[in-house]
Amino acid sequence: MPHIERTAHVGWDGNLARGGGVIDAASGAFARLPYSLPSRIGESGGKTSPEELLAAAEADGGLDLRRVLDTVCDTHQLVERDDGAWVELTKNVAAATGAS
Repeated sequence: MPHIERTAHVGWDGNLARGGGVIDAASGAFARLPYSLPSRIGESGGKTSPEELLAAAEADGGLDLRRVLDTVCDTHQLVERDDGAWVELTKNVAAATGAS
């Protein structure tokens, strides 16, 4: 598969629980897409999430999701649950942010 590189910029204001952010594509394909913690883990309320954008990219078959996950996650695995298959991701946030 050819190496394809795309860039998006993400901004976040506030704390995790009550804050929110926007996602901009460097290509100009979309700008100021709002996202928040609820849009990432619960009801979207009409907002997108980085995970939803990854799912859309994977759905068209053009994304090597395994390579992306190897780059951005500490571990990932497919987990079968009663409600279907899920991808379980882990990321050491303290290491990623330099926090101790």
